[in-house]
Amino acid sequence: MNYYRSAVLPALVIVAVSGAWPSNTVAGVVEDLTISEMAARATIVVHGTVGQVETSWDESHTRIFTTVDIDVISYFSGQGPRTVRIRQVGGRVGDTELRVIGQPTFRTGEEVVVFLEPDGSRVPGSWVVLCMAAGKFSVTIDETTGELVLSRDLGEISSITVRADRGRPIRRSVRPLFLRDLEGEVRRTVRAGGTP
Repeated sequence: MNYYRSAVLPALVIVAVSGAWPSNTVAGVVEDLTISEMAARATIVVHGTVGQVETSWDESHTRIFTTVDIDVISYFSGQGPRTVRIRQVGGRVGDTELRVIGQPTFRTGEEVVVFLEPDGSRVPGSWVVLCMAAGKFSVTIDETTGELVLSRDLGEISSITVRADRGRPIRRSVRPLFLRDLEGEVRRTVRAGGTP
């Protein structure tokens, strides 16, 4: 199934003071990946509810980080504690905001599925979302069917890099993606040894 495609490439980082944003903000760029390919690359895939969301400066007061606690409902891939902590660059502290184009946003109480990998820092137990915003799905209930459906906010991700020198507009699926289908696809990939 190729419901959604995408993965990680560097994004533009913008620092804004007092909420003033440049008008020429550049959209994020991602690589074209299927759900199975993301599942193969992710260390863990978690279905859970967003708990505490906090922003703070790093020790050198040069970067802002946001930490997001996910209260785990279930692991679709891998295993771990009941609460998983995501740590990502960006956020707002006082009048200063550090924004990473294409970075996912989280709201306390939001139900999500996230594809995660270690964040590469020295902070133990910290994760980052694989594929940036493309690796985070919001879970809602379809009012007609009662099924749990998934959506992604890809607003700032505008293109897919196929090769370093070429790209094309991102393909946004119009078909609904059900939670049960994504879970099944992730679990099949894991059973196959991470081969999409």
